[in-house]
Amino acid sequence: MSFEFFAALAFTIIIPVVTGIIKFRQVTSHGYLPVFLFVCIGFLNNVLSYYLIKKGISNHLNSNIYVLIGFLIVVWQFAVWNAEDKKRYWLVSVILMLVWLSDNLIINHIWDNNSIFRFFASFAILFLCLAQVNKLIFFHTSGIVSNPVFLVCIGLMLYYSFKAFVETFYFFSWVFDTTLIIRLNITLGFVDMVTNVLISIAFLCIGRKTTYYPY
Repeated sequence: MSFEFFAALAFTIIIPVVTGIIKFRQVTSHGYLPVFLFVCIGFLNNVLSYYLIKKGISNHLNSNIYVLIGFLIVVWQFAVWNAEDKKRYWLVSVILMLVWLSDNLIINHIWDNNSIFRFFASFAILFLCLAQVNKLIFFHTSGIVSNPVFLVCIGLMLYYSFKAFVETFYFFSWVFDTTLIIRLNITLGFVDMVTNVLISIAFLCIGRKTTYYPY
């Protein structure tokens, strides 16, 4: 697969960005601003990465910074959905920030493609999504398939569960054939596309009444 094909998959993130802009009033008034910022920053990082790679420059630096910012924004979104339990999300953020600092400034170099933080951040987001979906299923069984919180969580679960799986291969990249790593990243690109579509649908499902529920 060509680099342009990878880029095309990555740029499907423009779908939720455009949808979020169209539904901006509902997105901001119903507590979905963090996830909207998440896709916007993801889009900007993709633009920067595309430019750098086309110029023959590594995009590892901006990607390492982006994964931290993206993670913190996702945790912020869960804090909005669960306002009574913000201390837990502060704790998760602080712990993972320490992991990021260790991974990028102590164990490895920030200019490299580092996987330790990505691995643990993926599992943290996956855990938060599972907990949120369980609450939705327990408290709000009706109309759950069209619930924006449910759609966002399912999208993030799909992406970050496979992302954690892929990052394990980077830990032992010297063992596996390069072709396998490429195929895994292609699959991740398609999963990312599905996630982008689900988040876009979630924005479209935001109605006039509140669509997230404090517990």
